Amino acid sequence: MPRSVFVALIAILALAPDAHAHAPATAIGRAVEAFGQVSVSYDPRPVVSDVEAGGFPQIVGSNPKVAFMPASASSEIVGGPDTVVAEIAREADLARTLVVLVGAELGAWSDEIGANRLA
Repeated sequence: MPRSVFVALIAILALAPDAHAHAPATAIGRAVEAFGQVSVSYDPRPVVSDVEAGGFPQIVGSNPKVAFMPASASSEIVGGPDTVVAEIAREADLARTLVVLVGAELGAWSDEIGANRLA
C-alpha cells in the first residue's frame, strides 16, 4: 500500500466520531450503568428465575457479568443479542465474560473464553 494511502486511512480513522453511548433510558444504557456497580443487571421482567440465573457461572465456567433484558433491547441496535452484548461490553468497558438474555434469546461476549466454547 502506498504511504500516502496509509496516511490518509489513519487520518480518516482518527477523525471518525466515536460510537455514541446509549441513553440511560434505554435497556442497553441501563445495563451499562448497572455494570458500573454490580455484576448482574436485572430488567424488572426477566424471563428466567433467580435459580435459573444462578446456573450461568457453571455453564460459562467462570464468573460472568449477566444482564437480563427485555426483548425490546433488540430494537435499540441492529444485530440481535450478540450485538447487544458486544455493545454493552464496549460501552461499559468490560473485561472477562458477559452474558445477556434479551427476552428469551441468549447472547455472549468474552475476552477470556474462546469463540468456539462461547458459542
